[in-house]
Amino acid sequence: MKSFSPFFVLLFALGVSAQEPEYDHIFFDNSTMTGGYHYSKTESKAPGYILSVQGKLPVSDKEFFTAKNSLLLNYTSAQGGNWSASVIYHDWRGKEFLKEGIALDFKILPSSNTSLDELPVVAIATKDDQKPNSASDVGYEIKMNVKDGVRISESVALKDYISKINNSRWYRVRIPLDNFTNIAFGHTKEITQVVFAQGSEDGKEHTVFIDQIEMLPANVTNYPVANAPSITAKAYERHVDIRWDKSGLEKVKYVKIYRAGKDGVFHQVGVQDPMMGLYSDFTGETDKTYTYKITCLDYNYNESKASEKVQTSTYPMTDDELLTMVQEASFRYF
Repeated sequence: MKSFSPFFVLLFALGVSAQEPEYDHIFFDNSTMTGGYHYSKTESKAPGYILSVQGKLPVSDKEFFTAKNSLLLNYTSAQGGNWSASVIYHDWRGKEFLKEGIALDFKILPSSNTSLDELPVVAIATKDDQKPNSASDVGYEIKMNVKDGVRISESVALKDYISKINNSRWYRVRIPLDNFTNIAFGHTKEITQVVFAQGSEDGKEHTVFIDQIEMLPANVTNYPVANAPSITAKAYERHVDIRWDKSGLEKVKYVKIYRAGKDGVFHQVGVQDPMMGLYSDFTGETDKTYTYKITCLDYNYNESKASEKVQTSTYPMTDDELLTMVQEASFRYF
């Protein structure tokens, strides 16, 4: 039996590997902290300007496409100056496999008097250590734009991907990856940054919100939106845990969570990976009654009908209850 052990170990390892899910390649959907977005960086050369918080893009809860925040681009594109803002992929431990992408996809909301010509340009970047698959790979016959350890593609103008502009609504921008030139990669997981930069020289200040920066995977756009499952809600002193059954949600993009207070008006408070099966809503208030419901979103952000509503109330916790809550959360984390 000893001679067979390595063989069975190999089969088991291959079986475990085959079951590892592929994750969406998301650069930004929400920031867990206010202030500057940690996985970003900004640069500017006067008279060009980009608002930053200690060299990071500001996070805004004023506007968002999916709750609870977005990235704020407050910039001035001026002759003789320049600015850029990079959003960096956060490499989560355990998310070893990313879905192959076919397009850069994000949402944009111009909130100032901004024309199409005054929008930024955008590029993608890979680490400088990427190697071509063959001598004919596009971009490796050309001198690439290499800066700070990354290779940056030629920029494309956002105005080419928005037919018209209204400074009070969100637009979806979808740029096929083939449209980014002077760069090469074997798999889209090698794309580590999305770079927004000065695209005009109008000299005016502009404010633009960006949300849901991601790689659109292939073969997912026709998935029908799933029905929202039933939910449970368990309240603590200042937050509520909302849970749902994950089965049947494998092709759902997000679960969207809604909360209503005493007035009964529902507001979206967040989105969650459906396979997490849990969303913690930190309300910050004790002795408050809340009603919750959820919906499912497909990869085109079409929304299902809402689940049944559940109601719960936060309450002052004893020391024993607090300790139990912390132990349960720690066990769940590990």
